[in-house]
Amino acid sequence: MRQELSERFLQLVQDARARVREVNALELAAGPSSDSRPLHIVDIRDESAWASGHIAGAERIGRELLERDMRDRIELQNSHIVICSGSGLRSILVADVLTRMGFTRVASLAGGFNAWRAAGLPVVVDTTSER
Repeated sequence: MRQELSERFLQLVQDARARVREVNALELAAGPSSDSRPLHIVDIRDESAWASGHIAGAERIGRELLERDMRDRIELQNSHIVICSGSGLRSILVADVLTRMGFTRVASLAGGFNAWRAAGLPVVVDTTSER
């Protein structure tokens, strides 16, 4: 059963959306256009969601550790970063926070992993997770 989203939460998402670039699933699957910088897909969903399916090559960093671990895990200047959540709402908020932390090439996956799966794009299913 889906929880009702509070108006305040939706307003926070809407405010962040004005500052954050979103990419759709097909754009992400195609990869960066002509830019040779590495692409990092960061999945912020919980371990059970990750284990039930994720984007190949994605890295799971739990939402609770993201701000603390991000600078140590991904080169700031030379990477494109796409944040993936379940529906694309939390990823917008996280992308906004990372932008404020100084990351300059951050985007949110529009519609999240749900949109990726709905587009029929490849999904990796396993029972292990890094965090």
